[in-house]
Amino acid sequence: MSLGQLQQLGRAAKASREGDTTPGRLTASDFVRVSGQVKDPKVPLEVGKAAAACGILTDPASPL
Repeated sequence: MSLGQLQQLGRAAKASREGDTTPGRLTASDFVRVSGQVKDPKVPLEVGKAAAACGILTDPASPL
């Protein structure tokens, strides 16, 4: 992903955690979900490909 895409993903992830009463590490599932909120359609695809390449399941219990 480009730097701009990573920044968009970071902003979306941060916004999704605002008001969270149980902050903690983001899971792979969190990143996949949040990536769908980014306006660039390539971001969710790249996040999914990266998770698959790293062998990270998108299970809520799998921390990223």
